[in-house]
Amino acid sequence: MIQGWKIPPMIKGLLTWIAPLNAWYVRHVSTGGINSPRYCYAVLLRHLIMLAQQGFKIHHAQIGELGPGDSISTGMATLLSGADRYVGLDVIPFSARADLEKIFDELV
Repeated sequence: MIQGWKIPPMIKGLLTWIAPLNAWYVRHVSTGGINSPRYCYAVLLRHLIMLAQQGFKIHHAQIGELGPGDSISTGMATLLSGADRYVGLDVIPFSARADLEKIFDELV
């Protein structure tokens, strides 16, 4: 027997197989994430502080982020902080709709 709470995610998953519906979803959905460069930079600094306690250094690092969502501000902040490379992997290209130039200017 299927539990009731599992039905909506299952239906949502099945609808991705209908090409027009999936195309609409990709164009209109957002993660509801934070697009504030200041917030993303603060998150990065908190992570770097914890990592530094373990001996990690950002200089020349290669950073990967799973599911950056609507904003790659944290990734851009990583590069500005000294990382050599950043790769953000997400199922849907959310950042393609973001004003990356404006975000970058605010980070700098």
